[in-house]
Amino acid sequence: MFIVLAAVTLALSLAGLSIYLFPESNYLVPETPIHPPAPMPVPKGPRLPSFDLIVNKDLSYGFSKVYPAGNKIYGTPVFVISRGEKGAVIVELISHSNHTLNISLSTGLLPEGVKAEFIPENVTLQPGGEIKLKLVLEVSPDAKPFASPKTSLPPAATPSPPTPKPVPLPTPEKTEQPGFFVEIYARCRDLTIGTGFYLTIT
Repeated sequence: MFIVLAAVTLALSLAGLSIYLFPESNYLVPETPIHPPAPMPVPKGPRLPSFDLIVNKDLSYGFSKVYPAGNKIYGTPVFVISRGEKGAVIVELISHSNHTLNISLSTGLLPEGVKAEFIPENVTLQPGGEIKLKLVLEVSPDAKPFASPKTSLPPAATPSPPTPKPVPLPTPEKTEQPGFFVEIYARCRDLTIGTGFYLTIT
């Protein structure tokens, strides 16, 4: 009897079934396969650009004056040029990628009478590499100079009731924008990054 029961148990085990003996009755329970847990999805964060787009004011040439806006060290570059003149803004592309990047460059809206051309317009940036290119600006003799600074008045101070004398208004404060803001863009596949500079026409 024991030999027969052992043989039946072995046959059922080979068939993927296990037999369990209980005092009342016998049950045939199929073995449940154990599957590893599914991997947790990795949350996707914001996509970071794989290259930098920088305006290098120190290497640019052909302008009567170049300075940072607000006279701050890291202020937006301001390029001053006269009508009928031509200048070149040097733009740098710096790669942070392990892949070759094909990048196209363009500008946004330009002031009336100003032409802009990237040389070259399309570049191939090698992994970890750096490229310097020119944005040539040509200003026609008929171009309009930049508008005069705007004048803004701060709100008037209200005199307190006990004071008989009115509080004098502060002197109007001039808020000057350095020039036309020229936007430049670098596009690589479905990613576009941008920067810009001020252009003052005299």
